[in-house]
Order: sequence, then structure tokens, then C-alpha cells
Amino acid sequence: MPAELARVTISLDEPLLEQFDDFAHERGYPNRSEAVRDLIRDKLLSEVSLSEESESSGEKFGVLSVLFEVKSKAPARIALRTRRVADMVRCSTQTPVGENHLLAIFIMEGSTGRMRRFADAILSIKGVLHGELKFTGGVAQLAAFSTPKPHPKRQPAKSGA
Repeated sequence: MPAELARVTISLDEPLLEQFDDFAHERGYPNRSEAVRDLIRDKLLSEVSLSEESESSGEKFGVLSVLFEVKSKAPARIALRTRRVADMVRCSTQTPVGENHLLAIFIMEGSTGRMRRFADAILSIKGVLHGELKFTGGVAQLAAFSTPKPHPKRQPAKSGA
């Protein structure tokens, strides 16, 4: 157990605690502490991203999911808009959803403002049925939430005799 962990005590209504325990169990958390840590990290990262919507706020990661009709002009228009931001899109994939729809996922790195403008341009295309943009922090924010790993102790070099 890392030495930097602090113990906190919280009080919850019994129904809320039961819901939380169900949530943690369904998602496979080994204990309440890990579930609480994940929820806190998620909330803090989303708040940081929302409060730093400017171009100068540093690099963040974002995921845009888009559900659209195959038999429309949406696929071609999405492809065109995606080419315009190729430097920001780290990877993308799509998969069929039934016979008439596709689900596309874009993983991006850049400023939140630029990602939001791209998402708005995609989501406003006729034939796009649903979409959602989610942000997470950049490398610096994520490093702040990482659990430090203990460094292995080095063995002293043997001197030649």
C-alpha cells in the first residue's frame, strides 16, 4: 500500500450507500476505496476540462462518439471534416449498428476549444443522430492523479578485486 494514501471518513444515507455498493460491485471494484478514488478522479478531470476551455489551456484528450445514418451524406461530410483536423485525431474507428447506422469513435488530443468546435461541426451534420464529446486531462493532469510506483532498490555494483 503506497505511503501517500490518506484515510478519510464520510457519512452516507443507507440507501445511497447501498446504491454505491451495487455500483462498485457491478463495475468490479475490489473495494469501496478504489471506487471512490475513481469517481473523484473522474469528477476532478472533467471539472478541470470544463474550466479550461480556452486554446491556451494546454493539451487534453477527448473522445467523440457519433451515431449516424449510413444512407445519408453524413459519412462523406464526417470524413471531410475529419481530414481538416487530422493532426488532432489520434485514431478513429467505426462499427455497424444494425443495417442502417454506424457508430464512429474519435480519440483526439489538443485544446478543448478545438475539440469542441470539431464535435459541434460533426454533430450538426444532417444524418447524425447522436453524439457525445467527453474530455479527460492532459499528460500533466493525469500524472497528478497517478499513484507513485515504488522504485526498486539498486544493488551496489560489485567492485572488481
